[in-house]
Amino acid sequence: MSSFKRRRVMLPDGTYGYRVVRPDWEAILTALRRGECNALAVVDIDRADP
Repeated sequence: MSSFKRRRVMLPDGTYGYRVVRPDWEAILTALRRGECNALAVVDIDRADP
């Protein structure tokens, strides 16, 4: 599954732009921040770079 999916979003100034939206990645980061998990294992370190 590709994590590079751009979506059109409204920017704070009212214009529109394209941003990469990664809901699964954000869920993992949220779990790490909340302490629900304390580690993230990846095969290649460059694959964990958002």
